[in-house]
Amino acid sequence: MVDGKTELIGNNGKDVIAAIQAQAQAPKAEVTITPGAANGKDRQYAVTAGKLPDVSSGDTAEVWLVVTENGLSNNVKAGENSGQTLAHTGTVRSMQKVGVADPSKPSSFSGNAQVKFDGKWNPANSHVVVFVQEKKSRKILGASSIAVGS
Repeated sequence: MVDGKTELIGNNGKDVIAAIQAQAQAPKAEVTITPGAANGKDRQYAVTAGKLPDVSSGDTAEVWLVVTENGLSNNVKAGENSGQTLAHTGTVRSMQKVGVADPSKPSSFSGNAQVKFDGKWNPANSHVVVFVQEKKSRKILGASSIAVGS
């Protein structure tokens, strides 16, 4: 799935590259994430989204915040990958809806989100990702990410 819009088989490199290039040219909302206060395991983030590209008729634009972590792996005990160690990138650690964007406004969304970081997560390998997505169609209207740091 590319940009929540184009579905295709991932092992067809030519089609995947073409879909990514096409969606990279599509208009997107500017999304910003600004880290705020940290209180123990809790961290605040200010989130804004600029003017949205056309939202599909009858759909709404939701704003989501996701914490991801790189560098994770697991040892597979059974199945076709039994005996292998699989490395993972961008593993989702938490996901929360932070609001709904208003496509009629030049600044379609502005709000704060509080994230509770689990002590097992490695902040040095983590990112906060925010994306604006149509609720029904799942089309991505804008996205951004920042490193969490230690």
